[in-house]
Amino acid sequence: MNKHKNYLEYVIKRLKERAIESKEDCKKHDGKKDFAFYEGRNLAFYEILSMLQNDTVGFHIDTKEIKLDFDPEVFLAQIKKSKFEKVPK
Repeated sequence: MNKHKNYLEYVIKRLKERAIESKEDCKKHDGKKDFAFYEGRNLAFYEILSMLQNDTVGFHIDTKEIKLDFDPEVFLAQIKKSKFEKVPK
């Protein structure tokens, strides 16, 4: 394995771990004033992981090869809408 592949696998692993932590933080802060911050943070991890997956196509990289073969939406699956969000009338 080359050092670039090792680094990429490591970064992906860390991002996945942080996304899971972010999801847990989001659950802990549901209904609190700062929920929007945690929800936004969680969405950012989703965006990053999705972008990395989508970019593998252009570089002809197999997602399994770099441990990116999962559905990023799983990290968002259980996040509830903020109770402080303004609902249009």
